[in-house]
Amino acid sequence: MGRQRRDTLMRALVACAALCLAASGALAGVGRSGGLLLQQPFGARAFSLGGAYASIGEDAFALSYNPASLSRMNDTLIATEFIQSFEDVRLGYLAAASPLSPTQALGLSLAYLDGGKADIFDANGARSNSLDVQKDFVLQLGYARSLSLATGRLHLGGAAKVLRSRVAEQARATAFAGDLGAIYALGVGRGELTLGAAASNLGGSLRYSGGIATGSESDPLPLTARAAVGYGRSVLGADRITGSLGVDRLIPDETLSQSLGLEYNYRGLCSLRLGYSVAGESRGPRMGLGLSFKNVSVDYALGFIEAFSNIHQLSLSYGFNIPGIRYGATTPATPIETMMARAQSKLHSKRFFQAAAESDRIEAVFGAGSETTLLRHTIRARIDALLAPGGPAPERAYALAFMRYHNKEWSEAVAALEDYLVLRPDDEEATDYLSRAKGHLREEQKQLKMQQLARTGTLFELANQAYESGDLAWASRIIDEILRLGPYQPADSLRSQIEARRKAPPPGAAAQPKPRRVLPAQKAQAETLYYQAVRSYADNDLQDALDKLERGLELDPENGNIRNTLERIGRELREKGSKRSNGAAGGRY
Repeated sequence: MGRQRRDTLMRALVACAALCLAASGALAGVGRSGGLLLQQPFGARAFSLGGAYASIGEDAFALSYNPASLSRMNDTLIATEFIQSFEDVRLGYLAAASPLSPTQALGLSLAYLDGGKADIFDANGARSNSLDVQKDFVLQLGYARSLSLATGRLHLGGAAKVLRSRVAEQARATAFAGDLGAIYALGVGRGELTLGAAASNLGGSLRYSGGIATGSESDPLPLTARAAVGYGRSVLGADRITGSLGVDRLIPDETLSQSLGLEYNYRGLCSLRLGYSVAGESRGPRMGLGLSFKNVSVDYALGFIEAFSNIHQLSLSYGFNIPGIRYGATTPATPIETMMARAQSKLHSKRFFQAAAESDRIEAVFGAGSETTLLRHTIRARIDALLAPGGPAPERAYALAFMRYHNKEWSEAVAALEDYLVLRPDDEEATDYLSRAKGHLREEQKQLKMQQLARTGTLFELANQAYESGDLAWASRIIDEILRLGPYQPADSLRSQIEARRKAPPPGAAAQPKPRRVLPAQKAQAETLYYQAVRSYADNDLQDALDKLERGLELDPENGNIRNTLERIGRELREKGSKRSNGAAGGRY
């Protein structure tokens, strides 16, 4: 009876070990598969995101989710975690992972489970011994490589692992397994989209031998098919927000779990995380906090598990660089990140013309945002510093040329760039923008000439109306203003017609002029104001011309020439004001 009682107790210990491990809240539940430590989700960040980590992981903890994540790291990392779970169950994790080059990485991890102690009692109920309930160890070695594709970057990885398990100090088992994974990352909009897939615990089965396990059946390893999608993008300049969704299929147990997570990273210093997991008895919401200081990261997670007590996880990682290893970010940069990197590079090398042009291109493609606003403010601050009194003459000349150019003062910009190039004749950027400024100046002069021609045409139309109405004196005065602006053949022709008409005899008795309602002095003053208005219009002073015509019309309301000219100039002045309000986008720097 004593031996039978002892065997019964030993079997109870085996069941207790499995139950305690499930009570950690990390597993989907106890099913047909064995090797429960292989299903433990280490890493507080991953746990707080609900376990949706197969597509966004980029640290040493991600090795157990998707080995392809290794090639997404940019530093050498050492990570560790200790979990005090239900009753005396303790779990631990230690990993080291490092890039070997910008496209290759290697990772090594060791996980353990300690199920605590259990007392053994004899047939009389007295404590006779104590032994370890369960001790498991998993050693894993992973490798990943990334490949650059036309539309993004593909990360491929694999891992080999060995599990050593001992139950009740007598039953032992060893199993070998492997993981395969892939992540495809591509730029979408202003962020990065990642698609991940992995197959974990590929291998045989787990069979215990020795003690009470002699002759027991083997259990399949927890073969898991995993798929996930994630998206992350920069917000508010230096912050980043990341979301992920994951689906896991535990094939031997025929169970399906879903998870989702959301993370907001502030300035690379602090992260807030929320997640939810639907995985059997461990379903429930998660939350977490991450802090980074220099090269050290501390992550905390809290899980509200329905079947057990709340689960707490705390993990620690340390990043550094190893001399001789060529590090580099292998995740694909988004289009806006690439353009911002170019702008920052030009800003760093003090090529402010090119940095400003890159900022304008970013805004044209993606619209105004905090990144371009900050970049413009930085450029302006640097230019203001160069303009400070007492600074070196070449830098001040360069800054002055920059301000003239971006204020679209083309004539002054050309002169300022030529002055600067006298001091720095080898500056290729200034030479390029001098050529551009000259092109803008030629275009501006062409536009002014076209405006002058349009103004001349308007004056000629007024002169022609005066000629047809028989007021040859007024027509002659307008022709004088036209020819003062420059040669104009139609005006010369009209002058000849005016002179010929003056010399021609009147065709019969001239009709008596219609009596005017205004005094002669008022009419003369109105006529003087009209001539002055025509001269102001020719000098492009539209507002002054408009004021004089309005005063002239008050003096002689029946003067058709003043009324027609007033309407025409008023319309032109309104159109000019409308164009200014619609195109006021210059002078940002």
